[in-house]
Amino acid sequence: MPRQYEDPTRECILVAEDEYLIALGLRQAVLDHGARPIGPFAQVDEALAVLDGRQRVDGAILDINIAGRPVFPVARRLEELGVTFVFATGYDHWTIPRGHAGVERFEKPIDPHAVVSGLLAQLRACAPRGAERERPA
Repeated sequence: MPRQYEDPTRECILVAEDEYLIALGLRQAVLDHGARPIGPFAQVDEALAVLDGRQRVDGAILDINIAGRPVFPVARRLEELGVTFVFATGYDHWTIPRGHAGVERFEKPIDPHAVVSGLLAQLRACAPRGAERERPA
């Protein structure tokens, strides 16, 4: 019997969070909500590498500051790919660039299940995504 997270019909959720316990909580909440976690990633470059690969990503949860670096390059790449994401952060709303001002922000301390529920509600309200996306040329 295949493991639960190998089901190709489940949403693939990228988690970019460098605080270990928060990252584990988000990963578990993704699983508890029937989705498949990708990560968590504790480095901006790791998350970008996944997005530039062939891995399917349907949604993402981003901390604004990952290991001392702003996560906004990841947010920009997600927008280019048309991937829905939310911020889970301790930073105030004014730290978010105007281009991302409309992105839902969950303030730390977070309830991982509320964050995942919020993201999945947005994803499920949209048209279903296709199969694994192709790498951009």
